[in-house]
Amino acid sequence: MNRYLLLLIVASAVLLPQYNVDAAKPVVRIKTDPASDEPVVVGQRVRLILDVLGQDGWANVPKLPTFDVPGAIVYVPEGQATRLNETIQGDAYTGQRNEWWIYPQRSGPIMIPRIDVEVKVKFFGAKTQTGSETIGTKPIKMKAAFPEGVSSSTGLVVTDQFQVKQTWEPSRTEVSVGDGVVRSIERKIGGAPALVLPDILFADVDGVTVYRKAPEFQESNNRSELTSARQDRVTYVFTEPGTVDLPSIQLTWWNLQKGELETEMLSGQMFLVTESAATEASPLNAPFRPINSSQFSNLQWWAFAVLLAATILIAGHRGRKYLRTACGLEKTPETGSLPPLNP
Repeated sequence: MNRYLLLLIVASAVLLPQYNVDAAKPVVRIKTDPASDEPVVVGQRVRLILDVLGQDGWANVPKLPTFDVPGAIVYVPEGQATRLNETIQGDAYTGQRNEWWIYPQRSGPIMIPRIDVEVKVKFFGAKTQTGSETIGTKPIKMKAAFPEGVSSSTGLVVTDQFQVKQTWEPSRTEVSVGDGVVRSIERKIGGAPALVLPDILFADVDGVTVYRKAPEFQESNNRSELTSARQDRVTYVFTEPGTVDLPSIQLTWWNLQKGELETEMLSGQMFLVTESAATEASPLNAPFRPINSSQFSNLQWWAFAVLLAATILIAGHRGRKYLRTACGLEKTPETGSLPPLNP
């Protein structure tokens, strides 16, 4: 009897941890913020929140899966995973929360597909054990609409923080043909990556050549608070004299806090373009004028006389040399003949 009781105790000690591992299935929950039944503005950030929880152990997602949402941008913020502790029906659960940020780019239904998530659970106890399981989430359907007074998402920025700064280098407004002026525009937004900031249209201007530089992007993430910046630069090179008016630029953005459309106007600049000194002094640009003998000064006449005398001397020397050679008075060295090494 004692022998059978001992075997039962040993078998329970071996099998019970394995039984607990199999019985503790991870909990996977997914939701959006704003909720899927709430209205969303085109360009607005939608947080897709994934929670994984393990009973009597710590559940986590070792690698966050990637997926596409038609008509939207999907962004994975860095350093946003947080630890969770919950009590469900009297049982302790520990896990992890991860996020994706979805930015709708068109009006109409937005469908977030099923996502297959690999969940690992590290169970607590004297002997550390781990379990792994892939669980699929339910698809989520949302609806996005344009903000009031907006009919297109082209050039629209949706955020609750927007700053813009413009600089001109150099700052002077009187320039010459061939000079260049650099126009820089920096935009900063909160809660969105820099890639949602649209291109700025720099219009062509008569008398100016426009050189556009590739934009520069910056992002900083402080405790899941994302701040992004984009800097656009363009160089205007003036090609013709006159007055050049570089146009203003209008930027619009939707203020989520106020729920209204706001406009930022970046003023243009007027420049007075003159001929460059090199262009004015060029002989090609000087009009033809016949030379009058009265324009020569005494110094110019002396210079002309010296130049003429030098030309006559050089011509006479070359003529005498030619005559001596032709009459055989001056021998021409034979081609290919070399003097002896030991004369």
